[in-house]
Amino acid sequence: MACPRRALAPVLLAALALCAPSRPATAQDPATAQWCLDPQRGALARALPGRCAGIVVDDETARLVEAERARRVREALQRAPARGGPGAFQQPEAAPGAAGDPAQGRREKMAGTGFLVDGAGNAVTSLHVVAGCGLVTVAGFDRVRIAARVVAVARESDLALLATGRAAPAAVATLSPRPGRPADMRAMAVGHSLLGQPSASASAVDAIVPRGAAATAQWRFAFRGKPYPGHSGSPLLDSFGEVIGVVHARAPEPGSGPEGRNDPRIGLAVSLAALRAFLAANGVHARDGDGREALAPDVVLERARRFVLRVGCWS
Repeated sequence: MACPRRALAPVLLAALALCAPSRPATAQDPATAQWCLDPQRGALARALPGRCAGIVVDDETARLVEAERARRVREALQRAPARGGPGAFQQPEAAPGAAGDPAQGRREKMAGTGFLVDGAGNAVTSLHVVAGCGLVTVAGFDRVRIAARVVAVARESDLALLATGRAAPAAVATLSPRPGRPADMRAMAVGHSLLGQPSASASAVDAIVPRGAAATAQWRFAFRGKPYPGHSGSPLLDSFGEVIGVVHARAPEPGSGPEGRNDPRIGLAVSLAALRAFLAANGVHARDGDGREALAPDVVLERARRFVLRVGCWS
């Protein structure tokens, strides 16, 4: 059947099942990269003939998919309300509990993620993760839980700085020196998802960052991905394993209002520019990465697990 291009955008993914070529590329096709669509994620990638695990689409269909994705991301960012911490932030306690466990006898109210940013043991997380806590704890790759101290907050960008006492940590995050270099960059958020049971080790969520978003001077940007509860404060890492943002929240669904349901397809991240400004204002000197070689996703994840922390908020 003929494919009505102008009608694709409103029902794009449904129409692709009928309009796009149904056969996968084969080894006999010309040896040129083709557009490959993952219809479940709405993600496009270039693939060699015979290597597409989704649907092979032509240039015009790929352009429409990209335009629709960009429209959804823009709308999600526009309707997302600001989400900072409380007007007056109260410093949590840091008294250790019995038997060396600082949280013994307390109830965990919520949990999120943080990441180490320097050799003095300072870590960044989301302010809303540590707001209203009686005690804040962190647990790293060794799973040892220790009390942390909130030393600085930025309500306007939902960031908090924690002193963890982990001097000379084995690994720290590095910041991207060129966050806008690739277009439609593939990235991952590494954090402690609370989906199901709290995770003992950090896991990864795939993300697609629109063209130029990571280099924005604004305080946050939207990305395609599915961060779950517990991912707040996670580093958003590029293919070099370098930080390009901090996971902030999910965007609200269209028409749901500021207190409505979240959109599972769109995440929001605090920008690298806002993170740099926050660290500089508090005298924290995070290192830039060198970005010399792209890494396999499993390598990025394993490296990140050594500087990502599980942040607990206790009553």
